[in-house]
Amino acid sequence: MPVPAVAVVAPLTGPRTAAGTVLLAEVDRIRGGAPGTADWQVFHETPGVAHTVAAGGFTAVVGHADPSVADGALDVYRQAGLPCLLPLLPGRAPALSWAPDELTSPAPWPTPRSPSPRRR
Repeated sequence: MPVPAVAVVAPLTGPRTAAGTVLLAEVDRIRGGAPGTADWQVFHETPGVAHTVAAGGFTAVVGHADPSVADGALDVYRQAGLPCLLPLLPGRAPALSWAPDELTSPAPWPTPRSPSPRRR
């Protein structure tokens, strides 16, 4: 049975390279823990990458660290019927996200913007 092909879109150069490094390290961790469960193919995050990914026959997309590139890519993925996980960016319909949504979800820990829990 063929394994699913998953496109990983990460910034490999430029100001968001650190985010790409984190994402690729997690993909490598998954590959090591469950080898052969997916064919992970890495793409450099650029404004036109979504069209390449959409035409590539992938089962899903993981990635994006640049909100402006992700916003344009999500419409392409939606039209291609590709599920997308944005682990580094707050959620944007129709994609799923692991990142906290600072606008609608309060942090479960005290932050400079939220009061500390009272102790009795």
